[in-house]
Amino acid sequence: MNEQLSKSSISCSSANLYEDFSSINIVVADDDDSNRHITHHLLAKKLGFGSVRIFDDGDTAWHYLQHQDQVHIALLDRMMPRMDGLLLYRFIKQKPHLKNMVVMFQTGKINDNDLALLVNEGVEYVIPKPFNEATLTAHLRSPIRKLLRQRYFESYFQHNGAERATKDIKIVSLKEAPEAAARLALNYESPCDVVEAIYQLLENGIEHGMCGVSFLKNRLLLSGKLDHFITHTLAEATEPLGPVHAVVSGNGFGLNLTIRDGGRGVILERFRKTINTETIISPVWRGLALAYKVFRLSKTQDGRGITCTLPPEIFIHPYIDMSHLEVQGVQITD
Repeated sequence: MNEQLSKSSISCSSANLYEDFSSINIVVADDDDSNRHITHHLLAKKLGFGSVRIFDDGDTAWHYLQHQDQVHIALLDRMMPRMDGLLLYRFIKQKPHLKNMVVMFQTGKINDNDLALLVNEGVEYVIPKPFNEATLTAHLRSPIRKLLRQRYFESYFQHNGAERATKDIKIVSLKEAPEAAARLALNYESPCDVVEAIYQLLENGIEHGMCGVSFLKNRLLLSGKLDHFITHTLAEATEPLGPVHAVVSGNGFGLNLTIRDGGRGVILERFRKTINTETIISPVWRGLALAYKVFRLSKTQDGRGITCTLPPEIFIHPYIDMSHLEVQGVQITD
């Protein structure tokens, strides 16, 4: 049965997902006084993060991080005295209690060789110096929202089981995408392993397929107008846009996810399959690269959608008799 989330049925935790940064803690390590002042002012005063700890070298930051398990983002200068950012990054990755922390670099050294080194180390985010508040905000948007979604998904899976899974769902806004992704992911044995990739594909359908953001996204992000552009486009369309329609088909080891956006369709050739020296310094172009880590992506025959084939070790839940279960939470409209 096809299901569509109504506007009134989206859970509050999903609809207000990106509005509160007060529980996010950030560490900044930078030997430049001006950069430390700018980042602290933006993060603590303007964006309202819960805790912003500032250090002027990597060694001091490392002594602090070794004893912390509630730091969510580290913003590191590439070149610092006593311990540079790359060495600090390597130490961080060796500590299990820091494995989920997002590490971002800021650097004025952006030649291809140095960027290739960071890519090979597994770094995903680099902010070129010098930067202003708009640039820093644009670069922070993706990892911060991903972190907040991760919390939402963990809570959703903790409180919902296979009875909330759906194989066929339609959405028409970004506010619906987190919950839709979670319900689609519940079809798989390890929903936490696939849910962010599914979300990225749904977001891609809304932004690029329905709203036609395409190469405007970088400019809209830097101007702080992306969210307004999407909301305005969806609200002011002369004809209904979308929906983004996701269908899980098959069973056992033959599982497929097909996503159609009801709009222009995605042009896979435009998007990078991995993080590289070009995308690492951009605030955009990471969504499908993340999806490629999980899925084998291909166009549908009509070119209007994406078919996602999952690795054979990820398979659908066996049949569960749900006749005795009482579904609570989000209500679905036909």
